[in-house]
Amino acid sequence: YVDYFTINVSSPNTPELRDLQAPQALRRLLLPLMELNQALEPRRPLFVKLDPDMSFEQLDEVLQVLMELKIDGVIATNTSSHRSSNMSQRAISTQGGISGAPIFKRALERVQFIQHKTKGELPIIACGGIDSLKKAQLMRQAGASLVQVYTGFIYQGPDLIQKLAKGLGTFIPQ
Repeated sequence: YVDYFTINVSSPNTPELRDLQAPQALRRLLLPLMELNQALEPRRPLFVKLDPDMSFEQLDEVLQVLMELKIDGVIATNTSSHRSSNMSQRAISTQGGISGAPIFKRALERVQFIQHKTKGELPIIACGGIDSLKKAQLMRQAGASLVQVYTGFIYQGPDLIQKLAKGLGTFIPQ
């Protein structure tokens, strides 16, 4: 009943989960999951959801593993634990991951980096701060094959989906 599986190794809300992004840990996690997935009829694509807070050096190491294993794609990115001085005091003092507009720039930079490093060979689902057609188009221009919306959907409502689908060239009938 699913179109693809997401392997989430990037939530800042789960203690030590991000440790699974280390190359050896990621390999140990993904290999058995990929074997199980091969046994499914039909096999489903496996995507790995990445952390927006890792350095580009760390991201490069993760991408090398994902390319070596021939993972189906990545979701860039999850929520962030990064706080900056231009955020509201409420956002700075809140526990857990930050989502929505404050992480758009970090997510966009990660999409661009992934596209560049993999030369477009690794499909990217962009996620993080996409709350308008303009931001969705920027993600697509950066190399994303698809976009996911969460926080934008909450604040913009269901009409956002229709606007994105029409604006990106994919119309969803009402």
